[in-house]
Order: sequence, then structure tokens, then C-alpha cells
Amino acid sequence: EPPDDQPTLDCVDIGYATVNAKQLLQNERDLIEKEIDVHDMEDPAEIVGQMNVTVSIVQALKKLKQQEQTTRRMQN
Repeated sequence: EPPDDQPTLDCVDIGYATVNAKQLLQNERDLIEKEIDVHDMEDPAEIVGQMNVTVSIVQALKKLKQQEQTTRRMQN
């Protein structure tokens, strides 16, 4: 989104980055201030930059997994 003081500017998506939540859960580790690659929108093999991210999700995923297992046991 453009800055509030320049609302007429347009933004163009140039790349994307992904985080594998399943892998974070398996490793039982959040990503804290980690550099991840940003891939080109048109050529995913090309890296156009990096971004610093923090993803704190492991505790929430563990709770969801426990709830799912409890629900399955109750249904059987």
C-alpha cells in the first residue's frame, strides 16, 4: 500500500517469500528475526532480495494439533 501522505502512488508486487509452518511445528522453533529469500513473481528460481521476518506460531500450532487429536479421540 502507498504511504498515507502519498495515496496516489501505485504499488507493484515484485516478489514473494514463504514460511513453512509445518516445518516450524516439526522443528518446534519459531523464526525470530531471520533473513528469508524473496523470489521473483515471474521466475521463482530468481531471488530478488531478502527480508527480515519474525513468525511466532509454534505454540499456537501445538494447541491446534492437540485440539484436533482430542476431537478425533472423542469422535471414535
